[in-house]
Amino acid sequence: MCLVYGIHGTPFGKCLIGISEESICHMSFFRTDIENHLEEFRKVWQNPKNRRDDKKTAEVLRSLLFSPERRPPAILLLGTRFQLKVWEKLMEVREGETLSYSELAESAGVPTAVR
Repeated sequence: MCLVYGIHGTPFGKCLIGISEESICHMSFFRTDIENHLEEFRKVWQNPKNRRDDKKTAEVLRSLLFSPERRPPAILLLGTRFQLKVWEKLMEVREGETLSYSELAESAGVPTAVR
């Protein structure tokens, strides 16, 4: 899979965003040391054809952060089966709703997963 990535200023600091054809696959925020973030991105998404395109990624980031429609973005997640289950449950939480770690663990089917 060939990805496009870009680096942009945001209200949260600089953002390194990676996108595939149909989804966001990477986002990291930082204030300094961009090289560490680029190195981590390249380590996880190893493809020499990945390329930087700030114009294309700026459109995606602008839509994500500032669109009045506020639709959930399409995202591509990498993680363990447990991590994916937790993230899936987090995506079900509605805006303004709160959820404790215990409730999240219970809904993910692993009630003992609370630290």
